[in-house]
Amino acid sequence: MVLLAAIVGCSDLDDDGFVAAVDGASSAPRHPDAVYSAEEAAYQMKEAVRFGLPSVVDLWGVWSEFLSHGDSECPGGGSEQTALEVFDPMGCTAASGYWYQGVGGGGIGWTDSDGDSRPDMYLEMLKADGTMRSDDGATFRFGGDMSLFATGDMDYAVVSAALLGSYEYLEASAGWLTQGSSSALYMEGTREAGVWKLTLNGGITVTDQAVGFRDYGFNGVCGAFPSGSAAVRDDVGYWYELEYDETTCDGCGEVVFDHNQSLGRACADLSSAVQFSLIPTDMAMSEGGQWQ
Repeated sequence: MVLLAAIVGCSDLDDDGFVAAVDGASSAPRHPDAVYSAEEAAYQMKEAVRFGLPSVVDLWGVWSEFLSHGDSECPGGGSEQTALEVFDPMGCTAASGYWYQGVGGGGIGWTDSDGDSRPDMYLEMLKADGTMRSDDGATFRFGGDMSLFATGDMDYAVVSAALLGSYEYLEASAGWLTQGSSSALYMEGTREAGVWKLTLNGGITVTDQAVGFRDYGFNGVCGAFPSGSAAVRDDVGYWYELEYDETTCDGCGEVVFDHNQSLGRACADLSSAVQFSLIPTDMAMSEGGQWQ
């Protein structure tokens, strides 16, 4: 009590009862210092997407491969099974040695939505939660709702996608999946003659690096260069947002730390990573396969 009285005696209490500034010092919390410079933040953005963005096609390939080793007893449905329904938390083991636990299903391909015998909607979907393990111990962990819809045809389609959830498979060919990825990413736009024109909102975390998008567009108002903004998070948890200059359209812009401190100008064109991630979908759409 004596110590408290001494402290209070050297300062004043504000209206809320908190100790006010001592000897003129500010009582407001000190704003953190930026860890990255503008150029370093731009570099970290490019590093954050170097493994690519999540893809339903990538996931579906792993999903189908694991289920092809099942049988009529576990997880049920035989080698042609595309859905998982193993509710027992202990899971089950097939004769092949593969282990399954969880629920899920989906598919990829074109469908005829209006019954005129002409495919007019392309779908990619996987809604699932659980774990699968191969006979040699390779583990596929999944949980979320991944979907992409395209209305039109192979020449022109309006596209929307929601890539939600967390996934990991160390033996995957897709880099983002080998590193473990968590995403809440939305895309919308068009695909015309194989050229994607999309806007991204949301973000992904791959390993321990997070990147966010706010109206991030490409093949739009700035042509091949990005518009909108992209942001990266440092180890402390603060964000650095690159606001692309739509007057110069050169993939550069002002980098803002923690929403209010300008760090100067830098450049980071992430569109090539986004385009690369769309290649599996582009190939699947071009092949014209039916929903399965």
